[in-house]
Amino acid sequence: MVEIRPVIMEQEKYFPLLQEIEPSGEMVERNLREGEFYLLEAEREAVCAAVIIPLSDNTGEIKYLATRQDLRGRGYAGLLVNWLCGRYTQTFTAMKAEVSGSRLSFFQKLGFTVCTDDKNPSHTYCLCRELPVGEDRPEGTLRCGQAEIGTPAYQSTLELRQRVMRLPLGLDLYQGDMSREEEFVHFAAMDEKDRAWGVVVADLRPDRTVEVRAAAVDLRIQRSGCGRRLMTMMEDYCRSRGMKEIILHSRKTAAGFYEQLGYTRTPGEFIEVTIPHCEMRKIL
Repeated sequence: MVEIRPVIMEQEKYFPLLQEIEPSGEMVERNLREGEFYLLEAEREAVCAAVIIPLSDNTGEIKYLATRQDLRGRGYAGLLVNWLCGRYTQTFTAMKAEVSGSRLSFFQKLGFTVCTDDKNPSHTYCLCRELPVGEDRPEGTLRCGQAEIGTPAYQSTLELRQRVMRLPLGLDLYQGDMSREEEFVHFAAMDEKDRAWGVVVADLRPDRTVEVRAAAVDLRIQRSGCGRRLMTMMEDYCRSRGMKEIILHSRKTAAGFYEQLGYTRTPGEFIEVTIPHCEMRKIL
């Protein structure tokens, strides 16, 4: 299970991770006094960290974005950046980052654009990402239901899947196979403006098994029960239509969530969309 949290006490415990980006411990300490320190943990192990510094009343900066060397390339840094941008929509209207050329494409895939055409004297690029104003939480009570193909609610589920499941991995949902979308049943948690904050996509097969094709919850409301509500709705729907078993490919970090819902992990792991997954099953 992945968890992102602010670190207030014992920050020095995580200095070695931050110093992979900034070797100067004195500089790290100074920026920590000025900003807020966030840590991403997977299976309770520190994996990725970053510091948010206020540059002005309207703009923040991501500094010291660092991922443990043996876990790079698995989407953790993108997950943390997207979460932080969502976390600060009520505080800032823009988020900046100064990065070297080797990290330029990573930030651009996450929606950042180069603020200036030329590199500064330290050979880094200044990038900026505009943040949506006032969308830190859903408007009104979320309602769960089906998102029909072609509706604004369905389009919003695609945007959510892209933002949560693909962009942090440097992938593009729309470049994948979308030909069977109309055959699937799309369950969504939507606010009063038909914006999707959670989605589960199910493929009901003729052999009475169900494959969960996608499941995502907006990072800003994770651990709120939204994912559990959607999975329960999907399971009830499948039972009512005579389905016998649900099969899904879970990211390794999310397997604990599904086990709490009664799913059993099949032995073995495999790589899917560049990160470790495992197969899980549940008899209905």
